[in-house]
Amino acid sequence: MRRTISEAVERAVVSVLMAYPNERLSLAPNSQYYAAKVLRGLEPEGLAPFPDDRVVAAMRSLERREVIREQRIGSTEHGRGFNGYVVVPEKIAAPPTSAEHSAANPSDRFNKTPGATADAAAPAARARVFD
Repeated sequence: MRRTISEAVERAVVSVLMAYPNERLSLAPNSQYYAAKVLRGLEPEGLAPFPDDRVVAAMRSLERREVIREQRIGSTEHGRGFNGYVVVPEKIAAPPTSAEHSAANPSDRFNKTPGATADAAAPAARARVFD
């Protein structure tokens, strides 16, 4: 199976999130908990080849497909909660539906041949990223 750069970034992000499930993370670039910066600090060799914008784009794609989700992971000494991102194990094991694939890859709608069904149009494109 041919893997794309986006799939490689997603695999790296999921790997780091699984190894460090309780890290305080944010997708806001001005946050001190900016996910790209924090994840790169945790696993520099795993994310080194990818720029910050690719890491964040991968996280947004994973979140849209519900492979990861933002949730409360702790609280400060003053009782104020803070969030991080966690991996949803059920979503890693299950193949994406054609609707999830289309939402994650909107450009695929232009690559279908006229009259082709979603199942016949791009079976390789729907192959699991997290086999």
